[in-house]
Amino acid sequence: MVAIPIVIITLLMICCIKEKGSALVEIPNSQKTNFSKLFKNRNLVLAYITIFCSIHGFFVIITWLPNYLEVEKGMSKIEASQIASIVPWISIIGTILCSYISDKLGRRKPVILFMMPLSLIAIFSIVYCHSYIELIAVLVLYGFIGKISLNPVLIGLVADNALKVSLSTAFGLYNFFGMTASICAPYFTGLIADKTGSLNSGFYLAAVITMVGITAMLFVRERQTAN
Repeated sequence: MVAIPIVIITLLMICCIKEKGSALVEIPNSQKTNFSKLFKNRNLVLAYITIFCSIHGFFVIITWLPNYLEVEKGMSKIEASQIASIVPWISIIGTILCSYISDKLGRRKPVILFMMPLSLIAIFSIVYCHSYIELIAVLVLYGFIGKISLNPVLIGLVADNALKVSLSTAFGLYNFFGMTASICAPYFTGLIADKTGSLNSGFYLAAVITMVGITAMLFVRERQTAN
């Protein structure tokens, strides 16, 4: 069932996407792709740190929240899975809204610095929710401003700061740091749970790492882009 849509999309991309042919132009050495130069770009490095921190919190929620609700909050498996699915559902709206606001402002940093502190509050609050209503409100908040909604804005920040000749490499590094967080988050959360006997500490760690991402974003130097 998953493979069939992938095959269809592949065929549509082959048939429908038309790339413009470009004349061969010699690129000056100063503008050629240089892997090390990407790490000398202040804003790119800070964006990579931010995406790592954001995805860490997201994967703690995605991988451990259903189990956490069942073990720590006493919910049934069905209840836990239904409540955990709130985040991706709400993010459908949050993704479009936050990206639109970023484009209207012509800036990424203010939007990110608005979203990430709210993500921090949401992650931290999960531990202290004692009713369904509180938990649903917190997860709705995270869905609006969490990693899925934040991702397009951070991608815009990378695109604004990477040279065109290095764009694919810049996005490759972006994905590298993001996927590294997606590997680390479930493992270390489980490790902490084994050591402490509770998943609460894993959510606290995710909140602390989110604070690191907020701090990194404070040091981004950004100019307003033309709409």
